[in-house]
Parts: sequence; C-alpha cells; structure tokens
Amino acid sequence: MTQIHKSGALYHAGPKRRPIWEATYRFGFTLAFLVAIWHLTLQQQPYTTLSSSSNELWWQTYVQKSLSKGPLKIPLMPFELSVRNDEAIIQVLQHFKVDPQKGLYPNTHYENLTIIDIGLPTESVLFAKEGYSVEAFEARTKGIQQIERVFAALPNDIQQRIHLHHSALSNVSDTTMQMYDANDSSSLLESAIQSVQEKSKFESSGQRMETVGVNELDRFIAPSMNIVAVKIDTQGVEPEIFMGSQKLFSQRSSLQSPPIVIVTEYCTTLRSYEELRVGPHLLSGLGYTCYIRKNSPPFTELVLDSALVYCGDFVCIHHPSVGNF
Repeated sequence: MTQIHKSGALYHAGPKRRPIWEATYRFGFTLAFLVAIWHLTLQQQPYTTLSSSSNELWWQTYVQKSLSKGPLKIPLMPFELSVRNDEAIIQVLQHFKVDPQKGLYPNTHYENLTIIDIGLPTESVLFAKEGYSVEAFEARTKGIQQIERVFAALPNDIQQRIHLHHSALSNVSDTTMQMYDANDSSSLLESAIQSVQEKSKFESSGQRMETVGVNELDRFIAPSMNIVAVKIDTQGVEPEIFMGSQKLFSQRSSLQSPPIVIVTEYCTTLRSYEELRVGPHLLSGLGYTCYIRKNSPPFTELVLDSALVYCGDFVCIHHPSVGNF
C-alpha cells in the first residue's frame, strides 16, 4: 500500500485561505495519482536489461573473449539443412550420430537425451517422436492453450516425453513482465513489434498485453538431463536467455557436455545491434561455431558489425569434429 507522507504545504496559494483538510486531501489525491501513473509507465516500458542477472559475471568473460577477436564471422553451413528448425536440429544430431534410443555416441549409452524448445514449441512434437525428452516453454496463455490442444491429440507415449512449462525465459527469476502479444511474433521487447510485419500482428491482436511469469532457464535444468540441442525463438530476448543458462553450458557431470546444436534467431530489426550481438559472441566465447543455412541468399558469410541488416536463424554447433565437415 502506498503511504502518503504529510507535507507542510497545506494551504492553497492565493488570497483566499483554504481549510487545512481540503488542502491535505488535494495534495494526497494528486500524489497518489502521480504514483499510479509512474507505476503504469514502468510496467509499459520496453524490456531492455542486459545486466540484471544474479549470475551476470559468468557470461561477461566469454563475451569479452569473443569480442577481443574482432567482428564475429558467421560462415555458410557446409551441408544443406531444412528450413524448419525442428528438422534442421534432427539433421545435425543425426550427422553426429546422436541416437536417443542407443545413446549419444555409438556403443555408449546415455539416458534421458533432452532437447529444449523455447518459444511456441509446436516443434517439440517431432523431437518427441524421434525419441527425445523435451522441455518446452511458452509464455502466453493463448499460446499454451494452442499447444495443449496439439499435444492432446498425440499418442500417450509421445505426450509423456514432453514437459510443457508456462513461463517466459530471461536472465531474471521469480518475476513478471509485460509481453506484447503479436501471436507468433510476441515478445517482451517493445522494439520487437515496431517493424511493419510485427506491428500489424500486434494490431490484429487488439494490441493485447499480458503479464507473464519470467524465470531463468537454469531453474528448469535438472542434473540428470543430457541436453543435446536447444531451439530459441523469442523475438529478440535470446541474449538474456543465454545469460540465465549457466547450468546449460557447464559440465554437470563427467559424462555431460554442452548442447551439440543451438538454433537461435538473430534479427537486427528487433533490437539494437549492441545488445543483440551479445548472444552470438557469448556462444563463440563458449566454443560454439555458428553458421547460416545455405538457403539464406544472398549471404555466403555474415560479419557481425553495426552495418549488418539480417533476420534469420543461426545454427551453432559445439562438437570435437565441428571443423571436419
């Protein structure tokens, strides 16, 4: 409850003296109104935090390591990948002979091979059908309802492999934020719904805003998970999600290693270059090599600098034989 403290300015200026109770009432009403407007303004401000994580120091070292090498080059993927992210992830895992039935590598048995699917995770269906456990995340209530209808039609053994979480992800936990509901282009970022296409989607939704729960991905990672892949499509919030994922990249046991493949959106129309580049540079500092698909004309290589205009996905790979494609 907002407490209003008394002030010495109890009388209205002017020749006519107002009763003290009237001046106090006017002052209190005005202050309460201003506090309410200030609070509402804070709720509607664009989400632009790159340094509020409780674990903020862990990722800065890796970003600086990559930045010290100059502009990051993103080469062309050495082999053709599907335009669908779920199929592309399965293709990369099959290339490295990952088999959820037999193990991570031939003749080596790993249980609970897991794929993390963040952002309208209808693609979780293919992952589950391939035999993977799936941790799926969706922030919007409308999106959750849509996904639940899709999952309800699946056979029971497929449904049991998918764990659906109603939460947005970022680099903070146990909080709420305002989400701009633009259907499949929804975002925590106001800047992400300013382009012509996204703005029209936001307007078609009636410019709907939703208060959503927000957590770090680390809150959902169990020691038993062998995470082999991650898909992130969150309309510009990807850098913060990586920052809140220290457990994802740390070796949780002697048998576990970072995910082999991460497919993440990179779109310069969603937020500033200085903020957006943190994600790919963090992955690079962690030892990932990021690629663009062969079906991303006219690019044969991207150089991440302030002049780049690009909207697409990066396929980032962490594997001992990544240089031997």
